[in-house]
Amino acid sequence: MNYPCIGNVTKKFLDMIKLPDPNGKRLNYLMVIPRIEILHMDYDFPIGLGLVISSLKASGREVFTLNLTRSKNPYMELKGAILNNNIDVVLTGGLSGQYPELREVIDIAKQIKPSVVTVVGGGIITAEPKVAMMALENADYGVIGDGEITVNALAYGLESGSEIGNIRGIAFKSTIAGGDGHHIVLTGQNEEIIDLDCLPFPDYDALGFSEIYENPNARQQINSSIGISLAFSRACKCNCSFCFHPSGSKYRSRSIDNVFKELDFLKSRYFFNYVNISDEDFGNNLEYINVKVYPAIFIRAAV
Repeated sequence: MNYPCIGNVTKKFLDMIKLPDPNGKRLNYLMVIPRIEILHMDYDFPIGLGLVISSLKASGREVFTLNLTRSKNPYMELKGAILNNNIDVVLTGGLSGQYPELREVIDIAKQIKPSVVTVVGGGIITAEPKVAMMALENADYGVIGDGEITVNALAYGLESGSEIGNIRGIAFKSTIAGGDGHHIVLTGQNEEIIDLDCLPFPDYDALGFSEIYENPNARQQINSSIGISLAFSRACKCNCSFCFHPSGSKYRSRSIDNVFKELDFLKSRYFFNYVNISDEDFGNNLEYINVKVYPAIFIRAAV
């Protein structure tokens, strides 16, 4: 299956993930961006969800998307997406502060199609997997930590019927023997992805970049300029007691060539005036900024 909106699909990444089982079930996946009430002009696109969408698409799986960010009727939109596309698995994710919106997605999904498998990822699961899974009563599986490899492994397990408990980085409910309750099973910590350069670029088409920016009141903007977010790294070199990093415990940065490869890819597809850099250690690495980032910017400005 060809997805032209996916950039940087590397052989190394494809070798790291579980591709569909040719003898397994063909499932349809729906990634839902939860509804967020925007009370100001800025809107930060959920790059993490964009990366998971790209990773599933890169594997060749059938992936649909639905952005409920400004939905007036999420029930009807989600119902249409699930039934019209014969969805088998609904995925969503976000931070702990988005609990009501995430619960809305999976609760509605189960109301519409009780047999649908629901998967939640992001900081809400990574921070407190057991607490989050109990609070999200209709979540079947949680993805802990980096999701690009784990979500494909989970998809393979669902398609082939293999044991989900053997997949690292998964949380799920298990019935307590002799009782009516459940306990949460954690399958162990998955390995953090070290080589970020091998990952596909986030799928901005699926996140609705073009559609949202057609509305001038929905733009991430400074003085009417349109911006786009670009992640340079994950985690942080510091380990402050008051801080939590849902993107991992080990700081990892992309090469400057890979960063600007993505920037060139985005420029070929969208209009924007500036870039929001996501990097918790960016300002502390002056050599990286002065020797690599600035010269690359000037070279591109010259052409």
